[in-house]
Amino acid sequence: MTEATHRRVYAFAHTFAVAQRAAKRAAESEAGSFYESMNAILYSAFTLEAFINHLGASGISFWRVIERPLRVREKLDVLCSVLKLVPDFGARPFQSLTEAFKFRDLIVHGKTEDLPLSAPHQFGTMEELRVPLTQWESLCSPERAARVVADTREILDQLHSAAGLGTTVPFFLLSENV
Repeated sequence: MTEATHRRVYAFAHTFAVAQRAAKRAAESEAGSFYESMNAILYSAFTLEAFINHLGASGISFWRVIERPLRVREKLDVLCSVLKLVPDFGARPFQSLTEAFKFRDLIVHGKTEDLPLSAPHQFGTMEELRVPLTQWESLCSPERAARVVADTREILDQLHSAAGLGTTVPFFLLSENV
């Protein structure tokens, strides 16, 4: 038996654990559900990109050359082409991928926004506010978070299966000695 020489860490498994826990907390309690939903959707996008990079690096010889210059959707297109997978981005679960990355981009490239008020300012938690919302704020709900996390799992399972690695991703494996 060969002794392990290094530890391999699966970033997608860690980020998916965060997304799942945040979605669960968002559903369990209204207090803080806005921010937990935000985390769940954001970490779903991180999970998708990390898994695309994981499969690409392990199965496509030229991945290191294309990884940086390509956007996530372009990397997914290359990966799907190699795997002979034809996703429907107009339907679940892949529709949620588009939504998660739009959300991610709105947060990562966030800007201060002025929104018109039709009534005096209200104070309270994000869950209590009844004011105009930015595009990204309007996406932070426990229901949407649960859907995006579930669809992320389905997308990863489809990619994993198309790569011939089995029907479900082993999310319990956070790292291993190799």
